[in-house]
Amino acid sequence: MRLPILGLAIIFAQAVSAQGLDLPRPAFDGAAWGLLDQVGLSEAQAANGDWIVTKKFPPELKAAAEVPFRISGYVVPVTAEAKQQHILLVRDPEDCPFCGSNASYAPALEVTLRKPVSDITEFDHLTVRGRLELIEDTDTFQSVILKDAEIVVGK
Repeated sequence: MRLPILGLAIIFAQAVSAQGLDLPRPAFDGAAWGLLDQVGLSEAQAANGDWIVTKKFPPELKAAAEVPFRISGYVVPVTAEAKQQHILLVRDPEDCPFCGSNASYAPALEVTLRKPVSDITEFDHLTVRGRLELIEDTDTFQSVILKDAEIVVGK
């Protein structure tokens, strides 16, 4: 069972932090979403008349793409299926891109799970870990995707 081990890891990290020791920790919640917020996006018209999206990835995000990336968020299913393998994660349920309840844009992270998972429902809170891929494609505003992910806390 992973939850007790994760709980011990969090307690250890808090104790280490309280003692002023500087040990590397995985990006949790706010830190991970904060990295995604730092992607710079701009749109311009190319010489041939096509519109292109230019993306600027901060060094910290590039570094995060080199190691397993961990993030927590709320599930937004992409398809209505009994087993989910392709989902979106949002920082807050109000950030659902399909609901229209939030007047401002907030990032949604596309996640492909390593194995299909049963019983994931809309707005379940999950923590996942996987391989963060930076998307350089100039035809889309999508800038990252989390691939080959596994659920580390949640359903």
